[in-house]
Amino acid sequence: KTIEGLFLITMPDNMIPESAITTVLDWFFGMSPQLILDVETNDKLNPRDPEANLVMVGLYSPKLNRIAQFSRETFYLLFDRLKKYKGSIIGHNLQFDIKWMLFAGFEFDSAVKFEDTLLAYKIFVDKNRDSNRLESFARDFNLPEYKRLFGTDLKLYNGWDLITTSMLWDTIKGKYERGIMRAESVGF
Repeated sequence: KTIEGLFLITMPDNMIPESAITTVLDWFFGMSPQLILDVETNDKLNPRDPEANLVMVGLYSPKLNRIAQFSRETFYLLFDRLKKYKGSIIGHNLQFDIKWMLFAGFEFDSAVKFEDTLLAYKIFVDKNRDSNRLESFARDFNLPEYKRLFGTDLKLYNGWDLITTSMLWDTIKGKYERGIMRAESVGF
């Protein structure tokens, strides 16, 4: 599926043999030194809640400009790949996503570098920020705001979060590397 040049690998797809999906996922993970991560839940905040469900795991490879989204039924395709992945995993409020994934049985290699746009923003931009919502961070950097158009389409909603997190990370990292933001600016 294509949205503005972005190819979505959406699981499950009953029309594609699992061997072909496995080949694509091996390529996706093997060629991606950075992956943007976002999870979707059934609106419960605590994975220990008996009614809580991890509904979707989305991954975006900035290098490949590809998104892979996994529903609960296809998490098994991710378990071994994430356990062996040694690159960088970037997210917004990553603690929330990782908490849900660990509770669902996912494991990560100790070599993985976790990078969080929420934490970076609070360190380098505004340590007193009240809102943790990705949309408000995107507005701060004038990033596109399409999320409200998606309604209940979870795949598009998740895709927007992945792309926005990637753009936010690039923006924060770029400003920091150019010396526009420094730890001293927030009292460190």
